[in-house]
This record gives sequence, C-alpha cells and structure tokens, in this order.
Amino acid sequence: MKALITFLFLAAIAVGLYYFLNKEENFDLTDHIIVTQPSGMDENAPSVSTPPSYISIEGTITNISDMDFSGIVITYKSGLDTLKVNAGNLKKGESYNFKSNTVLVRDKNPGYKLIDITYNK
Repeated sequence: MKALITFLFLAAIAVGLYYFLNKEENFDLTDHIIVTQPSGMDENAPSVSTPPSYISIEGTITNISDMDFSGIVITYKSGLDTLKVNAGNLKKGESYNFKSNTVLVRDKNPGYKLIDITYNK
C-alpha cells in the first residue's frame, strides 16, 4: 500500500512538472494605470469626501508565439470593477496598443491586477 501511494505521489509531481515546464507564453504584455479626475475639480480644495477618480489601463500586447490568434480579450480587476480590452486579432509578431474601459473609483492610488487573456486559435 505504501508503494502505491508513493507511486501515485511521484506520478502527480511528474505530471505537474511536465505542465509547468511546457507552459507556453503566447503574449508579451506591458501596461500601466491612468488615473484622472473630472475636469473642473480641484484635488486640493476642501471637501467632505474624497473627490471621485476615474481609471483606465493602457498598454501594448504583442503576439510572441508562432501562431495567429483571434478574439483576444484582456481582463483586469481593480477593486470591485472589471476592466476589459478587446484586442481583436493578432498575427505572429504583431502588436496592439490598447486602452480599457473607464471606471469610477474613490481611491487616489487604486491598484489593478491582470486576471486573464482569452483567445481563439
């Protein structure tokens, strides 16, 4: 019984290493967050609450694989909001400059995180 458990454990590790080492990176992504405020608002003016800010994410996605992709969608998360970018189709070696949708936030220094890049081959 011990031998069987040891064998299954080693097999699981081998499968995990195989997938980890053979993981393909298809895209090179550079991005940054843009924080703006509505025009006419003074950030330094006294107020009861923090003035609202709007964020969007700008960047460049490059296809670094040997395949062509279509229907590329980049998804980011900032707080409770989801920001999506439809990058369309990218052939081998092509790049696309993008800007996400804009969402309202109350934080002066909001963070963001890449959630997923989906595509069709």
